[in-house]
Amino acid sequence: MIGLSVLAFPVEILEAIIDWMDDPDDLRLLACTSKAFYSLLVPRHTQARNLRLPLFARCAWSVLANDPRLARNIRSLDIVSLHPVDEKQTLFPDFDDDCLHCSVRLGPGYVEIINGDVLQQDSETLLMAAIKNMANLTSFRWKSDLILTYLKPSEDVWTQLASSCPNLTELSVHESTGGVSHLWDRDILSMSNLTVFEFETTSAACYPWDFTRMGPMLRERCPGLQQLHLILACDYPLGVLPADISDAILAGRWPHLSSLKLSKVSSTPEAFVKFLRAHPGIVNLAFDHNVACYPMPDLEEDETPRAQESPLAAPLACDPEILPNLKDLVCCPGPAIDILAATLQSTAGERRIAVKIWLRRTGVNPRLQAFISFAKENSSLKVSSLELLEKVVDDRRDRMFV
Repeated sequence: MIGLSVLAFPVEILEAIIDWMDDPDDLRLLACTSKAFYSLLVPRHTQARNLRLPLFARCAWSVLANDPRLARNIRSLDIVSLHPVDEKQTLFPDFDDDCLHCSVRLGPGYVEIINGDVLQQDSETLLMAAIKNMANLTSFRWKSDLILTYLKPSEDVWTQLASSCPNLTELSVHESTGGVSHLWDRDILSMSNLTVFEFETTSAACYPWDFTRMGPMLRERCPGLQQLHLILACDYPLGVLPADISDAILAGRWPHLSSLKLSKVSSTPEAFVKFLRAHPGIVNLAFDHNVACYPMPDLEEDETPRAQESPLAAPLACDPEILPNLKDLVCCPGPAIDILAATLQSTAGERRIAVKIWLRRTGVNPRLQAFISFAKENSSLKVSSLELLEKVVDDRRDRMFV
């Protein structure tokens, strides 16, 4: 065995060794060592590690469904809407030209979908067959103006991800549609061992949102959660809060949580502060005016909301030294003062924090002025950047996070 080249091993063994290499730079360097490794790695490994394709790329899903060895090379899969076509992509040659059997046409740098409504069910079926072979998939991102609803709940993409991708740790869903989202009835809420869970939707048809399934999934089956983003859409009457996550979500404890974003959900101030106290590792924190507040009192039909009854008026009784690792904060002026005043006591010396202040009204804002005065008076606080996110109070279409 002395002097035996590694290339003398069967291809299956070499593939198994290469499967342990996730860094694209490492793959490229190995491909440069010999023609044999180049032919083995390019493009089946170098281009397959991270795929970014539209749902209607049926030729790609067909290739992956019929080539399990290639599908096992995929680590990250992003399903997107129309996007620029990578001219250097050679993994799926048919996708580079006039891909008629994909029912898409390549324009000047973009994909144009032809008769998309008819093709979505076939595309989902092929995508599900491809995912069945992606045993090493670790990240799945859905960012599209389409909703995966054409297949039966027990035979859809989410079910396939849960059953065929045991290494999946990052799940990100960004729906951009006015239709009805059926995700709450699907196996997307039956995942385990996630470290990243992002759910953003512009669909308001499911309001009020029910967190009775999502809560147990995150609390009981995802103990290593590091990133939690819930950005929902809902049309609720002025003064009425959206779904309360105090018990379903904020009762969870994740020692490694570092990023939290909450929008169009609500909680009591006590539950929110208790949650922050239990997660000192949070680095990025963003929440809108619905979080950590009480609902406004019932008003008469002809009575307008009064400033003192606004949910913004609820203070946060933060403990000293809360959030010692905070670096980025997005919230309204009042909570920003409460949190920063407490977190400044966590370390000696300067604290550099990037702050975005979300304003529900345009024009002169006393709370913003109070925050600016607070920042000037506390010399230990160095606001590395300050950005204002303006929002008219009755404009429900605006979203806080971009």
